[in-house]
Amino acid sequence: MADNPPLLAAASNSPEMLYVRMYHETIDALNSAIAKCDVLATSATDAGVRSDARARYLEARRDKHLAEELYYAWESGSDTTVHAPSQEVLDVTIKLAKELADITTSEKKLTKIIELFTKVATAFTSLHPNA
Repeated sequence: MADNPPLLAAASNSPEMLYVRMYHETIDALNSAIAKCDVLATSATDAGVRSDARARYLEARRDKHLAEELYYAWESGSDTTVHAPSQEVLDVTIKLAKELADITTSEKKLTKIIELFTKVATAFTSLHPNA
């Protein structure tokens, strides 16, 4: 995600801003995973990899939808049990999202793609004890 706009810089360490940044990093990571799994689901030479990639594509889309719904519930005020991430958790999520974006889309990397997007999705979901 890009640096904070100047008006948000002062509040960048507020719990609300940490949560919003965590959400956007999660969505960015899941979008990367969706795109990579979609490519592998259609272009992998091994049928097993194509099948696994298609299943993981659907899993990443499900995780993205869940993240969006959790965020919208928080934003609307209907979920007040959300825990803001620490700066350290956000930093790890940023690192994982960047690693996922930078990883080469190849059959050999599918396991790593799955590992990265699962960690990111799990970290975001864990902020919502009622999820």
